[in-house]
Amino acid sequence: MKENLLSILSELSAKKHGSDEGNEALAPFMKERMTLQATFLSNQRTFNSRYDKSYVDGQTILARIGDDDLEVGILIHPDSNWKEDHKPVLPLSQGDVFEIEVEILGYNSLHQRVTFGEFMPEEMKSRQNQGAYGSRADVTVDIPTKKPPVERARKRRKKEEGEEELEERERKKFLYQDQNAENLGCGCMPLGMPEGNHLKWLIILLCFSLIAFAIGFAIRLLANVFN
Repeated sequence: MKENLLSILSELSAKKHGSDEGNEALAPFMKERMTLQATFLSNQRTFNSRYDKSYVDGQTILARIGDDDLEVGILIHPDSNWKEDHKPVLPLSQGDVFEIEVEILGYNSLHQRVTFGEFMPEEMKSRQNQGAYGSRADVTVDIPTKKPPVERARKRRKKEEGEEELEERERKKFLYQDQNAENLGCGCMPLGMPEGNHLKWLIILLCFSLIAFAIGFAIRLLANVFN
């Protein structure tokens, strides 16, 4: 690796920089093929890549480079992107020193480090990922749209013969009718007494009056006796 590039990487790691500022400093070396010697720290699967889709389903290696042990990220292509004679980079153990041909992809402001990508000829980048490090081909699945169930009108039960007539009679029992004095409805009572009952009510009132008079007379007699 060029000494001036290592110097720039050291400056970027000295303080926090934004993506634009970091990419501007790395611009002279972008997409330039170089051999990188690094010390392996760890790796994990690459689920997404903002730099190049061909790295998806590969691996992201975390490593240290240079005398200052600068931390960098290295995106590794899935094995399926290569020909059969390609030698895989992984597996590696922590502390292993390895060499790999790379190119600078950009500056990662979130982790404050430079991201390298495993170099691959352009004619091979168009291949679709089909396996390697657990990768799979991109698959589009058509999911049928679920439609809400159609509500059907319930069939009205056919009433048995005579049932409607019975219901009508029951309903009329609770309706007030002026012409029917014995109707059980809850309508308002008539203001006047029914015709033909005047004499009966008059006799009842007279009986109550006589009873009240007799009670009053008896009370008066008792009061005179005790006095």
